[in-house]
Amino acid sequence: MARIDDDFEALFRAEYARVVGAVRLVGGSAAQAEEVAQDAFCRALERWDRVRVHVSPGAWVQLTALRMAVRSSRRR
Repeated sequence: MARIDDDFEALFRAEYARVVGAVRLVGGSAAQAEEVAQDAFCRALERWDRVRVHVSPGAWVQLTALRMAVRSSRRR
């Protein structure tokens, strides 16, 4: 697993609530939104060398989470 650096931790602290809120708007429970957000941040951490150089890593995480939520709702 990738090592969590200060930049990633700062991103998580700054964006987590916003990502959860965006996923909540797509539908589902608060618990589901939190799980999807956590999964999206895990993906970001796995790809951190590429994600960190994006203009907005927070937007990358949010878009990833929203895509995951939409896929999940289609399966239900």
